[in-house]
Formats: sequence, structure tokens, C-alpha cells
Amino acid sequence: MTRTTFTSATVARWALLLALLPAGAWGQDVKFLAADSNPAENAGAVLIGVTSTGMLSVEIAIAGSATLATDYSFSPALLSFGGGISTWYITVLIVDDGLYEANETISFILANQSNGNIVSPSTHVLTIADNDAAPNIKFSTSSSSGSEGTTTANVEVSINTPSGLNTSVDYTVSGGTATGGGTDFSLA
Repeated sequence: MTRTTFTSATVARWALLLALLPAGAWGQDVKFLAADSNPAENAGAVLIGVTSTGMLSVEIAIAGSATLATDYSFSPALLSFGGGISTWYITVLIVDDGLYEANETISFILANQSNGNIVSPSTHVLTIADNDAAPNIKFSTSSSSGSEGTTTANVEVSINTPSGLNTSVDYTVSGGTATGGGTDFSLA
């Protein structure tokens, strides 16, 4: 076996080179375990994994179409790795709001790391799949009548549950003996 001896000048040069390397150059990386997840709105608690290969800390930033406290709850925190901890699971509590709406997203973004590199996947997109039935729209009564002349007849339409989406319904007038277009009635 050959033994190599380094002079103090060589060691000093290596120390200088190592000091010039960016933090995490030795493989201290942090990332999400997966790039996305798609829980149903009634899923309750959802765990999202963040893993690291070294001693570092990272923050979690959030963005997306879902509204904090209305659609989900999450307490951002600084995640610290090292000392035997290589994976953290952050908990997101999905709120089952009973509102028919489009699927909503939350983007969790790794940010402000110290002593390491953020690598892919650096964002985890959680898509909350809405589980609520579309509302039913119907006429409140099956028929209506009014006196000839200038009487206004109101025809009421109802929806059985609130909707988080713009809701509209098409209708047609058919049957009966009255003639539309202003002869016997006109639609406003």
C-alpha cells in the first residue's frame, strides 16, 4: 500500500477550493417525494413527503386556486434535516365544503433552503378532486296562469343547493294555446 503525504500548501489550496464550492455541492439535496397528488375532497388528512440527503433546512411556500382555511388547512414551517431525519411528512387537512365546484389546486414549493440544493421535484401540486353532486335546477311549480291584459306572470326557478360555479339553465316554451311573440305573451 502506498501512502501519500500532502504538504500544508497543498492542503491549504484544497481548503480554498472547497470553500469556493456552493452550499450543497457535496450532494445535500432536498426534494418532494412526488410531484403531485389527487385526493378527493373528503380525504381528510393528506401527507406530502419531503426528503433530503444531508443536513439542511427548507421552507414550504404555497400558491394555487384553493383557499387556505376554506378549502384546506396547513401550517407552514421550517423543515430541518439531519441528525437522523431524512424525510419529513407535512400534513394538509382537506376541507369537505359541500359546495359543487371545479377541482382546486395547492402548489407546495420548496424555498429558502440553507446549506443545500433544491432539486426536482421542487414543487408538489395537490389537486383537490371535488366530490359534490351538481345542483338540480327546476321550476318551483308545474304551471302558472294570469289574467289577460297587462298582468305579469312570474315563473320561479329554484336550485337545490348552492354552487361554487356560475350556474345557468336553458328553457323553451312549448305547448298550450297561447301564442308568443307579443300576441298573447312575451318573454322578458
